[in-house]
Amino acid sequence: MVPTIRTAFPALLVLLINIALLGAFACVMVLLIRALLKYLRSDKSPPEQAKSLAEALKARRTAAGYTQEYVAEALGVSRQAVSKWENGTSEPNTSNLMALSRLYGLSWTNCCAQPNKRQKGPFRRREGPFNVQIHRLGKTPQEVSP
Repeated sequence: MVPTIRTAFPALLVLLINIALLGAFACVMVLLIRALLKYLRSDKSPPEQAKSLAEALKARRTAAGYTQEYVAEALGVSRQAVSKWENGTSEPNTSNLMALSRLYGLSWTNCCAQPNKRQKGPFRRREGPFNVQIHRLGKTPQEVSP
């Protein structure tokens, strides 16, 4: 019996579906391997959560390279107030927390999370065609030549 279009069509359709499924599986595996390699190559570990507000504030200040005197002057409070916040004796009010978040260049909701260990100095660096540095108090960006 000679195969006709009616008898060969279902077999051809099954073959094409199997090839498509095999191709989709191969694509998913390639993407999975790429994602795994990217994860393994990255040296970023998730930041550890601070145990208290006081520890988070001190970690943020030291990561930014600020002194208690500088933070106190920038916020308009005494150095002793900053020291009390970092020792856990007292806590900053909402307006001071918002000022601290602006000083550290964070959103105020993320101000109390422990900082990334790789962040150094008072400036954040952004990627782009120019090297742009953001001023400490959130003022206008300044372009710097490389």
